[in-house]
Amino acid sequence: MRERFPLPIPNGWFQVAYADELVPGSVLPLRYFGKDLMLSRSPSGSVELTDAAERQMPAAEGNRIIWAWYHATGADPSWHVPELAEVASDDWTGFERHRWTVRTHNQEIGENAVDRAHFRYVHGTAEVPESELELDGHIRRAVQHVRMSTPRGEVQGQIRVEAHGMGCTITRFTGICETVLLLSHTPIDRSRVDSRFSFTQKKSDAGSGVAAAVVREVVRQMNQDIPIWEHKKYLERPMLCDGDGPIPEYRKWARQFYC
Repeated sequence: MRERFPLPIPNGWFQVAYADELVPGSVLPLRYFGKDLMLSRSPSGSVELTDAAERQMPAAEGNRIIWAWYHATGADPSWHVPELAEVASDDWTGFERHRWTVRTHNQEIGENAVDRAHFRYVHGTAEVPESELELDGHIRRAVQHVRMSTPRGEVQGQIRVEAHGMGCTITRFTGICETVLLLSHTPIDRSRVDSRFSFTQKKSDAGSGVAAAVVREVVRQMNQDIPIWEHKKYLERPMLCDGDGPIPEYRKWARQFYC
């Protein structure tokens, strides 16, 4: 498997649990970053993450999620996962959760996201979406203008993506119904990723056919991508075609997360 992905585990913040999975006084054994870990919450509510070799790793709680900072050389965190106003708002729903274990690497998932053409030819979207890419330190921002099929017919929408490193991506869907998707991709080891999708929607939209269709479509596309990720091989110098998306720019951005 490692021959398919000659890449180390990237540095950054990664989800290791949902906050409600760890009640005060409890301990949760985990396997991430090629390590056996122990996540605990004290009776007062504070969170601690340890492993057998280092005894403690930086951990933080935000957006109803517990995050771990991984760095191959043990460097301290150099950024923080942003707090989402929608997650804390009473006007938005609790998370609808979806989860997969995928035999792939974080960089493969990221390259897939910037590959515009595959949305048309793999997922069957109405067209190859127009997109704009901005790289800003550890943050990658993209805007896609898309048409989506819904129970009310085809709707013109916009998808705004903001990735904070390779472990946390915030996606906002507008023009269809207000939806925020928090994606987390946490390396179990160098060849497996624990992927979680956490959806929240405006309560005024939740329960409608359109709101359900947005979630269903995103999950459908993820299920279509997984067999490709699990059978493809990383190429250092791929042959790219028109419409493949800014893969070289993405790879240049991604290099900052490796030691």
